[in-house]
Amino acid sequence: FCDVKEEQIRMMVKNTTDTLTNPCILITTYYQLVRGKKIRKEREALLNEIAKREWGLLVLDEVHVCPALSFQTVVTTVK
Repeated sequence: FCDVKEEQIRMMVKNTTDTLTNPCILITTYYQLVRGKKIRKEREALLNEIAKREWGLLVLDEVHVCPALSFQTVVTTVK
């Protein structure tokens, strides 16, 4: 139970990319946070916004894959 408002929960998954509010909880996958070679401007702007924020808490699932380079990139990018 918590007092987070529904509009503060944002999604960044394959077919859904919400704009970020302040403050917010962002639910996404590792792969959505890795910058590919072909990237839309809207997604690039969102990734830049994610990188510049100080999140305070990062909850990871499947942590056994964290040593992989792509996952290390995510962990070091998100503050």
